[in-house]
Amino acid sequence: MANQMNMVTFHTKDELFSAANELIIKSLKPEGKILLSGGSTPSPLYRLLSKSTEDLPGLHWGLVDERFVPFSDPNSNEKMIREALGPEATITGMVFNVSDYESNLEEVNLQYQPFIQQTDICVLGMGPDGHTASVFPGDPSSELILSDTRAGVFNTNAPGFPHKRITCSPAMLVKSSLILLMIFGEEKKNVLMEASRNLPIHQILSIRPDTFVYYAD
Repeated sequence: MANQMNMVTFHTKDELFSAANELIIKSLKPEGKILLSGGSTPSPLYRLLSKSTEDLPGLHWGLVDERFVPFSDPNSNEKMIREALGPEATITGMVFNVSDYESNLEEVNLQYQPFIQQTDICVLGMGPDGHTASVFPGDPSSELILSDTRAGVFNTNAPGFPHKRITCSPAMLVKSSLILLMIFGEEKKNVLMEASRNLPIHQILSIRPDTFVYYAD
């Protein structure tokens, strides 16, 4: 394991997930609020967390972002997270009304008030285009919330399918007591190191330079 700037590099993904699990467990409060990113990559970490938090039933888990799809859809972040954390975990998803995008957003903001008020831990990922959460470069909705100081949940648009997304705002994410960013692959690492591009991930890191950045090939 070696340090590079504010980045910790691990030899393997398993080593990274183990260290991330330890970091989160050491930082958790008995009734902590944790926001998790979706996709298939972080699933092994969440399975570790499921075992490590068995004696902490008061934890409240939420989503950093979501695709606007039914829970049954394979693209659902909530589906992946629930399967990884197990049936005992208290998880609040982001899709309550799949037939009405705007009404759904209103409900999400109501349900996410505990996270808006205080999030203890936030686990982020990053795409090869420099997006994080569902805040995308070149998306007008994303550009608006990057400059918005309100902490809350917003609708955005992804360049790929599913296009409709729901995301915690950068202003909300940077309020988290601890932020962990996990990066995999040299392509993403190179994008991350090009801070002059001022992509969404760079804007978040400029506000929170204390973010834990864990990297593995």
